[in-house]
Amino acid sequence: MWRRRRPRSGPRRIRFLCPTTIVSHGDLFQGLDAGGNGIVYATGGDLDEVLALKMTGGEVRVIRRYALQWQAFPASQYPYVYQGNHEQKPRRFYPDSVTAGPEGRHLYVTGMLANSLARIDIRSGRTEYVNVGPYPFAVVLADGGRRLAVSDWAGPGVTILSRRTLKVLGTVPTGPAVGPRTVAAGVHPTAMTRVPHGPDIWVADANDDALVEVDTRALKVVRVLVDSPYPHAPPGSYPDALAVANGDLFVANAGNDDVAVFDAATGAPRGLIPTGWYPSALTIARRALYVVAAKGFGTGPNLRWQYIGNMMHGLLQRVSLRSLSRNLPAWTREALRDDGF
Repeated sequence: MWRRRRPRSGPRRIRFLCPTTIVSHGDLFQGLDAGGNGIVYATGGDLDEVLALKMTGGEVRVIRRYALQWQAFPASQYPYVYQGNHEQKPRRFYPDSVTAGPEGRHLYVTGMLANSLARIDIRSGRTEYVNVGPYPFAVVLADGGRRLAVSDWAGPGVTILSRRTLKVLGTVPTGPAVGPRTVAAGVHPTAMTRVPHGPDIWVADANDDALVEVDTRALKVVRVLVDSPYPHAPPGSYPDALAVANGDLFVANAGNDDVAVFDAATGAPRGLIPTGWYPSALTIARRALYVVAAKGFGTGPNLRWQYIGNMMHGLLQRVSLRSLSRNLPAWTREALRDDGF
């Protein structure tokens, strides 16, 4: 923790930065992953599709669509009944997160409204389904690609599966159990990232401002880090994206408009990186951290009576990791000052 002393509706689109191309689609959600041969896979949310996108002739084109179907889940499993708009539309799988398998043969896709994980054969399109937990949010490869981890957004933890058989190996609670009579909000397991060279993953419990290291082989919690800006702070950091590089754990705090940096070995906080409004995605490439802020710099006057979501333009921020240690103290002071901490 850090202490400072005081003195939707409408179409969604993917924008490729270079060259500038816009691919319009009825409903793109949050899932993106890069496969082989320059192909990017995107989840289609309400259209129940995964799109394969590729740069061709200087433009980004949809080269294939993979259809998905709603799957029934037990009546004893939250949310107990289907939560989509079933009176006006067919029931939806609602693909959320997508991860390409290590051999380039399969895609693994979470279905938020079906409490399911789908495995898609990239070549044939054949799809298998397995029930996981309530509102499956993210899916990542773990343990050298031998296991899959799914964060159960409306549950108390993560579900671990065998990648080869799709068999559920177990669940690992990262917070208190929830049930039909639970009044308090759950911990909201959200983003995950794997720990290099081992079976562990990091899980962001967004509602609890906690970062939980889970051993996917032993099916147990290894340790928990507190992601609060100062001692005894109420929840509100809302960690929703994770990345690991050079021995550091990077955590996007959507509620604080910053990225927290932890020493991954010791768990000690190193500092904060100021960001745009509501950072929601992280990735590492070419000795740099890339941060996506979903709401960018915010909005101005609504002179044309637009839908508010159409007025917010996302922001992509590049942070060099070569100068991180030198810049982190000043950035931390700036982030705390901006937030009034």
